[in-house]
Amino acid sequence: MGLYQGTVDGQWVDYSRPQENGNKTGVRWISLTDNAGDGLLITAQAGFLSASARYYSKQTMEDSAYSFQMQRSKDIYLNIDAQQGGVGGINSWGAAPLTQYQLNQATYSYSYYLQPIASKP
Repeated sequence: MGLYQGTVDGQWVDYSRPQENGNKTGVRWISLTDNAGDGLLITAQAGFLSASARYYSKQTMEDSAYSFQMQRSKDIYLNIDAQQGGVGGINSWGAAPLTQYQLNQATYSYSYYLQPIASKP
């Protein structure tokens, strides 16, 4: 457990093929603020969340063969999830993730609070 901070750009991993990345697990809360300190606080209502933030939409990543082809957005895409499944199995050519990393329940639920952050009252 710890308290971490960084920039949205600092969360991006430049894989050879653009794909979702930078997801954090075991998140109790996450805040995104601008240089003035204004922003948004997301807090798990119970348990933990998974979260990621980036300047690229899922569609942009899927439509691009290489990272240099992607147009960086001025907007931040924030994903708040209950969990994410594993990305692959024990090989690199399509095996399913190991059983302990699969999401096999029919239904998952989670909840969180959104709260604005203002640097000045």
